[in-house]
Amino acid sequence: MSTPADGIRQPYCPATRAARRFGDAPFLVGSDVTISFNDFAQQVGCFTDKLRRDGIERRDCVALVLPPGPDLLALLAAVWRMGAIAFPLNPEAPWDYTTARVRDLGCVMTVVPKAPVEPSEAHEVGLDALLAALNPNRITQARIRHSRNTPAVAMLTSGSGGAPKAALLSLISMTLAAQRAGKRMELERGDRYLLNLPLHHVSGLSVFMRCLEAGAQCLLHGAGERTVDAMMRTRPTHLSLVAAQLRRALERPEALEALRAAKCVLMGGGALPELLLQRAMDAGVPLMNSYGMTETSAMTCSTLLGADFEELRSVGRPMLQDTVRVNERGGVEVRGNTRFVGYLQDGVLDKPGGWFDTGDLGHFDEQGRLYIDGRADRMFIVGGENVQPEAVEAELCRIPGVTRAVVVPLPDPVLECVPVAFMETQPTLAADALQAACKERLPRHAVPRHILPWPEEVTPGIKPRVAEMQQRAEQLLGEG
Repeated sequence: MSTPADGIRQPYCPATRAARRFGDAPFLVGSDVTISFNDFAQQVGCFTDKLRRDGIERRDCVALVLPPGPDLLALLAAVWRMGAIAFPLNPEAPWDYTTARVRDLGCVMTVVPKAPVEPSEAHEVGLDALLAALNPNRITQARIRHSRNTPAVAMLTSGSGGAPKAALLSLISMTLAAQRAGKRMELERGDRYLLNLPLHHVSGLSVFMRCLEAGAQCLLHGAGERTVDAMMRTRPTHLSLVAAQLRRALERPEALEALRAAKCVLMGGGALPELLLQRAMDAGVPLMNSYGMTETSAMTCSTLLGADFEELRSVGRPMLQDTVRVNERGGVEVRGNTRFVGYLQDGVLDKPGGWFDTGDLGHFDEQGRLYIDGRADRMFIVGGENVQPEAVEAELCRIPGVTRAVVVPLPDPVLECVPVAFMETQPTLAADALQAACKERLPRHAVPRHILPWPEEVTPGIKPRVAEMQQRAEQLLGEG
C-alpha cells in the first residue's frame, strides 16, 4: 500500500480509513439507530461483495434512487470501493425524469427501495433484495487505486436552471475538500453534524464526507422531518443551512436556542439577505458564510468563525491561495485539486481547462474577500439597461417585511424585457407600501412591473429553481 503526494493511502476507501482511525466511536446516529465507524465499514464491505457478485465492474455507473439513511450511505461507499461511479438521484423526482437520467449515463444498475415485477431498461434492483442477500462473512476490501481524475460520483447540475448535466467528482477531490472544510469549520472528533441536506446534492454529500474525515457523528434526519424539528431534536454542534431554513429556525425559540449552542452554522446555497444576517448575528448565532458548487466538491471560499457583519456579507476568502480569480469580464474562475473531473454527456467526458468559469459574477475587495454579484446567465436587458436579478433581489430583501424574493424577466415588445418579482412578505406589509419601497430603492428600469406572491407549490430544493419561477410568471402574465 502506497501514499501519494496528497497524503491519502492507496488502495483507498474512506469508510475503511475512518474505521481504522475512529473504531467503535459512533458515526451514524438516528432516532432509533447508532452505527459505529467499524460497523459502517463492515456494512460497506458486505455491500461491496454483493455488487461484485452482481457483476459491477470498475467505471460502471450505479444509480441510487433511495431515501437518505444508513443503507444509501453504505451503498455509496461500496460503489466507490468497487471503483465504480455512484449516481445518487432524487427519490421524489418523477420516474420518467429519473429513467431519462439513468439512460443518459448508461447506468448498469439502478437501486430502488423495491424493484418492480416487470424488468425495465433502468435495470432496477430492490434494496430489500440486496439486504436479504448480504453475507456478513463475505467482505470485499478496497483494491482500487484512486487518483484525482478517477470518477467516483456523478451529480446533476444545471447552473441557474438549464438542462441537467452530470458532473463527475473524484473520491480524492471530495476527501481533500472535506479535510479543508472541516478544518475551517473546526469540526473535530465527537462533534455532531446534522445531515439535513439531500444526498443527491453536493452539499449533503459533503456533510457525510466531512464526518468521515473528522470522526464526527453524522446525525440522520428523520423521514419527513423538517430541518427545524431535527435541529431541536438532535442539538448538533455543526449544521449547514440555506437562508429559508435559517429564517424558519429564528422564528422558533427552541430552534434558536439550538442554533446559539452550535459551534458553526454554515450558510450557502445563495445570497444571505442582510436583514436576516443582522437578525441572526444579533441573536448570537455562530454563522459562517461560504461559496462553492458541485464542480468544486462544495466549499471553495468561506469566512472564518467569529466573523463580523462586513465579513459575513462576503463569501470569505479562498480555501487555498491562487485557486479563485475574477477575470476581466467580472466572471469567477476556479482551479485546484478539489475541482471536478468533467461533465459526462452522451458517454463523452468533457474535461475543464486550466481555469474553470463558474458562470458566476463577482469581485474581491481590498482585504481579499470575495463577493458574488450574481449569475452571468441571469442578466437581462430592460430598455437598453442591464439588470442583474440578484442585485435587485438583495435590495428587495432589505425592505422591512420582505423575507425572500426572486426576480425573473418577462418578455416585452417595447423594452425587450421587464422585471417580475416573486416575493414572500409578512402579512402586515401592504401592497402599495411595498411598491413604493421598490421605487425608492431601485432605478426605474429595475423596479418590478409585477409583484407576485411566493408560490408554495414550487419544487423544493437547496435554492429556488429560477427556470421554474420564470415559467410560472409567463403563465400568469404572458397574456397580459
